[in-house]
Amino acid sequence: AERARDTAESSNRAKSEFVSRMSHELRTPLNAMLGFAQLLSLDRKPVLTEHQRAWASQIQQAGWHLLQMINDTLDLSRIESGMLKLEPVALELVPLVQAALAMVEPAAEKRALQIEQRIDRRARAVLGDETRIKQILTNLLSNAVKYNVDGGRVVIKARITEGEIVEIAISDTGLGMTRSQMDELFQPFNRLGRERSAVEGTGIGLVISRRLAELMGGSLRAHSVAGEG
Repeated sequence: AERARDTAESSNRAKSEFVSRMSHELRTPLNAMLGFAQLLSLDRKPVLTEHQRAWASQIQQAGWHLLQMINDTLDLSRIESGMLKLEPVALELVPLVQAALAMVEPAAEKRALQIEQRIDRRARAVLGDETRIKQILTNLLSNAVKYNVDGGRVVIKARITEGEIVEIAISDTGLGMTRSQMDELFQPFNRLGRERSAVEGTGIGLVISRRLAELMGGSLRAHSVAGEG
């Protein structure tokens, strides 16, 4: 049993080291591609034609999407290997929510989404790592915006439950999911058929969010009804 454990730990370390090195090797040329694409779109001598500007924009969008996938994969690898360091401290909840909302509000405005907050005054303090709590909230809010319907609604609630636990619930009026999709919701890189849509994503954000929540002593659960959000 000890030999099997040592072999598994060695395998995990090798995998994490490989992912870390590959992430670095991929980022270097990718950052160069993004930088030159931005320079190209800003070039005025000569000025790019309309279709050329569209091409440069497509390069940037694809590059940022790939960079997000690399970052998410590295995050997941660190979590699974136990290498992710967290610094839990007492934090005010409202500023964390506002910081996450600032990241998704431009996309929400484009789709005319209404965002409503219902935060209980007793649920204004949480214990956790500031960066990682923001990451979880941003990911959940981003999903609520991306998979919503135009003119829909996103609601953020917070309340105190038994045991002095702060429960944060984010709901939307979007596409929702079937029972079979819910069964596969927390599988890495599984986008539940959404990869055939125009909505960008990696299929890994929820997996990372759940594991981060668990590392901070919490949990992450989901409920959905197809067609209701």
